[in-house]
Amino acid sequence: MKYIMGVDGGGTHSRVLVTDLNGNEIYQGIGKSTNIESNSLETVQKNFKDLFQEFHNKSDYSKEECISICVGTAGADTPEAVDLITGLISNLGYTCFIEVLNDSEIALAAETKGKPGIIIISGTGSIGFGVNEFGEKWRVGGFGYLVGDEGSGYWVARKGIGAALQDFDHSGDKTMLTEMLKEHLKLERFDKILDFIYSANKSEIAKLATLVIQGCEQGDIVSKEIMDSAAAYLARMVITLARELQMTTQSCPVIYGGGFLTNSMCLCSSISDRILTKYPLLKPFLLKNEAQWGAIYIAANKAGIKI
Repeated sequence: MKYIMGVDGGGTHSRVLVTDLNGNEIYQGIGKSTNIESNSLETVQKNFKDLFQEFHNKSDYSKEECISICVGTAGADTPEAVDLITGLISNLGYTCFIEVLNDSEIALAAETKGKPGIIIISGTGSIGFGVNEFGEKWRVGGFGYLVGDEGSGYWVARKGIGAALQDFDHSGDKTMLTEMLKEHLKLERFDKILDFIYSANKSEIAKLATLVIQGCEQGDIVSKEIMDSAAAYLARMVITLARELQMTTQSCPVIYGGGFLTNSMCLCSSISDRILTKYPLLKPFLLKNEAQWGAIYIAANKAGIKI
């Protein structure tokens, strides 16, 4: 029996969805990261293999019966990266059509199914992406934590930690974040935070952004300034996308995605205030559908199937 596969390849986990040609769910599974920026090619190929093999082990479906695969993953940022990932999947024995995209594209498609729209994602990292009525695409950000990811969980956490360290050495303003971080990380002395920072991974650091949100809600001026800066950066993504894609004079959905953004209603509200002041016809709302459904829609569309 023929089937379609869609993959949402995250930096920590990857999720696969398999449907029949009518869009009926056959299987959902979860596996390890398929991001080539944070894993070796050998590791990514093994993680794809394990993710797909689990489906085959639990069903009677063969690789030959797959007619289309769409993978949306962080790290698919250049034609060279797309070719690498496509090759890794082809080498696993799939001869069907394979589409590899940045994960922001499948998240948008999960809501719009190919219609015009804009999405901004703020999780550990941040990125913005949009498609207009002519099928023209534009992307903003997504350049990684070393040179970008403004407004992301990692960026906010890093700003918060930096502000607390400046409070600690008396070179900056007083902030509640110093004591909040010390208590949260169970530090004997605050300077011990350096041991945590330089041994933790991005995801572990990004989780500390919730303390900045709490500080903002409790009236900490430094935390509020950080959150205001995050909102300004993320709003600028939306405004840039709307301008570049000429979507400023019509009603257009703007989707908020990513764990950091969708778990901070205050941040969402601040972004909305900024973008609606500039372009009042935009329609912001939270991402509702799982991104792998967007991958299924794109995979089906590429195969000429309407679901």
